[in-house]
Amino acid sequence: MASNSQAGRLMPYSRTVLPTSPTYMDYLVPTSSEIPDLDMDEIFTPSPMNDLGVKGLGEGGAIAPQAVLAGAVEDALRPFGVVVRRGPLSPSRVRELIRTADRI
Repeated sequence: MASNSQAGRLMPYSRTVLPTSPTYMDYLVPTSSEIPDLDMDEIFTPSPMNDLGVKGLGEGGAIAPQAVLAGAVEDALRPFGVVVRRGPLSPSRVRELIRTADRI
């Protein structure tokens, strides 16, 4: 889930490259209280290239949400001079961005 990875829920590893949170007991799974309300919509544009109107399949939608979330955080923190260059955006990372930002 993109919101999960962008919000800082990484699988941490030790120096010996072993997962330090190997079970879901140790891994913070987002709940409905941590995910904003979503408005769902659909834009249907069939392809004229085949009879079914289908286009490429895959997980193309798994990458864009992280960029959208990073952009939203940057927009919200623009008065503080925050520029988001990488994720994840855990609470401690967002605080660090605010502390080290060039004020506008």
